[in-house]
Amino acid sequence: MNVDPLQEWIQKAEEDWEAVRRLLDSGTLEAVADVIVFLCQQVAEKYLEAILVETGQEPPHTHNLGVLLDLVTETIPQLEVIRDDTEALSPFAVAFRYPGEWAAEPEVHQAVAMARRIRDALRDYLKL
Repeated sequence: MNVDPLQEWIQKAEEDWEAVRRLLDSGTLEAVADVIVFLCQQVAEKYLEAILVETGQEPPHTHNLGVLLDLVTETIPQLEVIRDDTEALSPFAVAFRYPGEWAAEPEVHQAVAMARRIRDALRDYLKL
């Protein structure tokens, strides 16, 4: 069975996005805030990795969205418009995953908004 790597990255990103949507709708925002912000970062990361695959590049092993966007914009400079969101969302890959730090409702709303803008821009580029 031939598997399209681009479609796999998109599917993984969409699974994370669906999880974000379900968690937001669950009515338990406070209990799952850390998970939501992490998954928002993952949506952006996986879509950036999809773009890299689409341009024939092997995605590096990093959670730094800025690094991924640097690679993307080498061939697709118009995607520079998502720079601010990628830079701001990038720390959410690890910021709240360990004891001592907790995401609150403002971070959740910020992360969801940034992930949505990044997702929309990259899906538009991919014509999805």
